[in-house]
Amino acid sequence: MNEIVLKQILSELKDVKTGQCNMEKRFDEMQNQMIGMQNQMNGMQDQMIGMQHQMNGIHSQMKGMHGQLDRIENKQNAIFEQTGQLTEFRQETLTKFDEVVKKEDMQYFEFKVMEHDRDLFNLKKRA
Repeated sequence: MNEIVLKQILSELKDVKTGQCNMEKRFDEMQNQMIGMQNQMNGMQDQMIGMQHQMNGIHSQMKGMHGQLDRIENKQNAIFEQTGQLTEFRQETLTKFDEVVKKEDMQYFEFKVMEHDRDLFNLKKRA
């Protein structure tokens, strides 16, 4: 009877050892999966760092564009001021042109000069 009990104990020990080996294999698989997941996490972290660098670059570009926009607005304001001044100058010039001698006035002056020349001619003739 001792021998039967010993065989049963030995059989049970073999089953326990087989179960333990199976558990060790499962733990190894789980550990490998954990390592794979950790590698994936490291890859995602690297991607996040790369995206952060891209965002920093975009932020720098936006700052540069903001400065360019400020310069463009300043130039546009200067153009508006110059255009206003030119418009005022044009209006003043047109107003002065209205005051300048016109064609009808020139005809009058020509008539008067001819009339005076004739009067002078007649006076010289008498003298």
